[in-house]
Amino acid sequence: MRLSNSHLTPRVFATVLHYFLVTAFLLLGLGLPVAQAQNQPAYTYTITNSNKTSTFTLNNNQSLYIPAGMTFMGNVNWNGQNCQIYNEGTWKCPGNVTVGKLGTLSIGTRGTLSCQNLNLNGDGAAVSNRGSLVASNCNTSAKSSIQNSGTCQVYQAINNTGSIYNEGSWKSTYFNNNYVANNCGEMEVSDAFHNNSNSRLINIGKLTAHELINDGDIQGCTTGSGVGKLVVDTNLFSSLCRQNGSGKAGMTGRLDLSRRNTSLLGALISYMVGIQGWDVQTGVLGTSYSYNSYVASGGCSSSPLPVELTSFTAKVSGVAVKLNWATASEKDNDYFAVERSADGTMFQPVAQVAGQGTTSAASTYGTTDQYPLAGTSYYRLKQVDQDGAVHYAPVVSVQLTAAPLAGVLAYPNPVVDRLTLDLRSLASNSTTLQLRNLAGQVVLTQSVLGGSTQELDMQTLPAGVYVLQLPTEAGASLVQRIVKQ
Repeated sequence: MRLSNSHLTPRVFATVLHYFLVTAFLLLGLGLPVAQAQNQPAYTYTITNSNKTSTFTLNNNQSLYIPAGMTFMGNVNWNGQNCQIYNEGTWKCPGNVTVGKLGTLSIGTRGTLSCQNLNLNGDGAAVSNRGSLVASNCNTSAKSSIQNSGTCQVYQAINNTGSIYNEGSWKSTYFNNNYVANNCGEMEVSDAFHNNSNSRLINIGKLTAHELINDGDIQGCTTGSGVGKLVVDTNLFSSLCRQNGSGKAGMTGRLDLSRRNTSLLGALISYMVGIQGWDVQTGVLGTSYSYNSYVASGGCSSSPLPVELTSFTAKVSGVAVKLNWATASEKDNDYFAVERSADGTMFQPVAQVAGQGTTSAASTYGTTDQYPLAGTSYYRLKQVDQDGAVHYAPVVSVQLTAAPLAGVLAYPNPVVDRLTLDLRSLASNSTTLQLRNLAGQVVLTQSVLGGSTQELDMQTLPAGVYVLQLPTEAGASLVQRIVKQ
């Protein structure tokens, strides 16, 4: 039925407005969800026009959000652990940006960051750049990581003691690698790339450098038809391409070295000056190593990324950990694997989720770690293509408080052979205790009785870290980390 303006009398209008206001009040009062407020994360600080030049201090578990379209021109002091910065706008930092222990700096596809020095200090510090990142210098500490799928420019030096994963465009003047650099995109070093002793360069894209010095291990492409490409300048008066005695190249994967030449004469000279392209070569060349006097494209650098990951989060939910991630598009995506670690170094798979194959639509995923570790746990997302190629998302961490909430005592901890369980504070009911290893596997079960003290025989178990779980009447679980010596 069509309602004409003549039916909307003042009395009818007042009645409709009354019921509308009452309904809205009840919805808010009952705490029912409002459409505009759903799925909106809560941030400690949000940049607005009134505070866009301020200096912020992040303490434990605090976060800062720079919305799209907003320009932030202030500094951030990173004083706590497990802090986050989400940048979907423009951040013109006048000083240094330092990411602290267990902290995360995420730059969205429309986000930009320019700063003096970018420093990753502390275990678990992570940077994820899908937009634009510009810095004067970049320094990473052990167990920290940078993942770049956008554009990154470091005008001076990169000193990497953590892990760097490049799937986009990366430019710098000097690159000093002391641990792991993984290049699946375009990496250009205008001066020297030094792969130090006990470090690893995994190059399945294209790396161009004026000088390449290898004291560590350079690996190439192991899947598909790609070949990792190293391109080094030609110069007759200095050793620009040098592999020392401890260096190895092409022992794993297909790796090709080219010298940048501008003429046939230059190509001939490059071939003559060195051993298979190296000016000095006292290390080891693998069977998958090759040398060409011409420059060709390398690896996956000319191909679009198989999966455009937009987010990966881990959040504590009761005694479990919920993991969620989202993609903007996918190409030949086989599956995702969620991996967990107690120390941020050694990871074990805890779940596997099938991908969408090839799609240009956005997709969301989720899984739950029902048996997480007590204390600090580290999670990372492993994405596997249909041809077997592997990509990793930056590591995230959670803090799960051990739960002897009902006064349950387990001692001694660490334990050598027998663990004593003091269950006298529990109701006198029988329940089944489980002991799991860090891979989530049940290694020991035992029926126990509340209101008593019992022993758990761990003599036959290998040394390591275990998780003790005891169901409660409320349906939850008491969780405690146990160290077996």
